[in-house]
Amino acid sequence: MNPINATLHSEDLPIPLGVPMEITMEAVTCTLGGITVLKNVTCHIAPGTIWGLIGPNGAGKSTWLRSLLGLISPFSGFIKIGPWNPTRQARKIRQHCTALLSPNGLYDHLTAEEHLELVARIWHMPRTIVMSRIK
Repeated sequence: MNPINATLHSEDLPIPLGVPMEITMEAVTCTLGGITVLKNVTCHIAPGTIWGLIGPNGAGKSTWLRSLLGLISPFSGFIKIGPWNPTRQARKIRQHCTALLSPNGLYDHLTAEEHLELVARIWHMPRTIVMSRIK
């Protein structure tokens, strides 16, 4: 593409790390293995809001987070985090968001420091920075 004729879209602009972003989910349904895990979920979270998910096992909390991070695609509906759609721009979203989604058993055997080191390694952070931040 000729850079002179390129059109810059808002979703292509860099967003500094740490900037609060809006989360929008409209009529999202996720079906995994023939089971509907999320059904017609709609929510809006304003930038800077502190929020959490509470519910029993199997309620869809992890599926909800995975769909926001672009780790799974919704069967239907629309999701947007900041200017990005997780189906098309998951990598950009994951550069700004961190979630610790625990596979069964792994995190039960790690110390708090080991958890932090693991996440830092996943994000390819330099060891000197990691150790200073952990302390």
